[in-house]
Amino acid sequence: MTHPKKSLKRTLLFTYLLLASFACKLNAFAGVAGRGIDPSVLEANASGPGAHTDGASALTAATQSAASTAGQAMAPGTQASAATTADGAGQMTPQTGSSQAMAPGTQASVATTASDAGQMTPQTGSGPAMAAAGTTANSSFVSGALNGAPTGTPETQPVQSLLPPTEDEIANYFQGAYVTGDSVAYGFQLYANRQKGNSAILQNLGFLTRGSFSAHNAFMAISKKSVHPTYQGAQHYIWDSLQMVGAKHVFMFFGLNDLNIGGVDSTVDYYVRLINQIRAVNPDIAFTIISTTPMYQGSEKGKLTNANIDALNAHMQALCTENGWGYLDIASHLKAANGTLAAQYCSDHYVHETNAAYAIWLQCFHDYAQEKLMAEKLAAQTKA
Repeated sequence: MTHPKKSLKRTLLFTYLLLASFACKLNAFAGVAGRGIDPSVLEANASGPGAHTDGASALTAATQSAASTAGQAMAPGTQASAATTADGAGQMTPQTGSSQAMAPGTQASVATTASDAGQMTPQTGSGPAMAAAGTTANSSFVSGALNGAPTGTPETQPVQSLLPPTEDEIANYFQGAYVTGDSVAYGFQLYANRQKGNSAILQNLGFLTRGSFSAHNAFMAISKKSVHPTYQGAQHYIWDSLQMVGAKHVFMFFGLNDLNIGGVDSTVDYYVRLINQIRAVNPDIAFTIISTTPMYQGSEKGKLTNANIDALNAHMQALCTENGWGYLDIASHLKAANGTLAAQYCSDHYVHETNAAYAIWLQCFHDYAQEKLMAEKLAAQTKA
């Protein structure tokens, strides 16, 4: 017959061992959830004292499933539940994923649960899929590596905003720049002479223009009948004049005296031929084509029509894009609703223009320089 005291001691010892086994399993489960522990650890604990007692049934089938999959792929719901359990135990340790594959949603669930608990240290992952998913979904711990900064640091600062060019920078853009062209371009020269005191741009911009000048007759032999722009009191081929003045940039305005000679295709050919000749003599010069401006309504004649002007501009703009030349659109700013030269911008019911039109020319030159300078600043910042 067993003594009552001995029976009580055995009962207490059995109970102690049962509770110890249960606590061990809870720790093992928390380790699986928090650290990706190998399932063999859980199996080793299960073989300890009281492993098959009623108390061990507290580890549910869901818990066993979570433990057995910790080393391979952990489901989002399981990971979130494990994080909550670990936090309920009163301590949340840094989580390190050692799994071969952890779904992005899994990591997000852990980060969110831990953050809600009030304390969470940065999480790292050693598995390929975890690396692809990102270090953590909690915005407080987003790694700067996403933006090129070292891992674990705050995100890099955004690209510093660019300041627009100053008016002095815009004016200086036109140092060494010359406008060449026909009588409409010559009208801009006259306007510049009158407004030079009010515009730093016009103080820097040079002119080599003449009435009736065109891309076609730029190749005419110099004579008393030729209409080449003059420099220092004498006619010169435009490529020679640009060299003589040391031009760095030429703004070309042709077409109105070219279209009636040979139409759109011929005008484009001569335009390109003239550009190539200028470049041959001035290899470092930059080119910008000014769009040919429209005609007053009812003044069209022969091949000189607004439709052909539009076609010429389309061809030249495409060539500018293809060859890296600049293209300055003025024509669209001077058009009436029907596509002709608006009345307030026409001085003779034909093609010549008013001061109001040339004020728009000046604004277009200003905006063109501003755009180019901003592009240069952006390119420099990107390169840096």
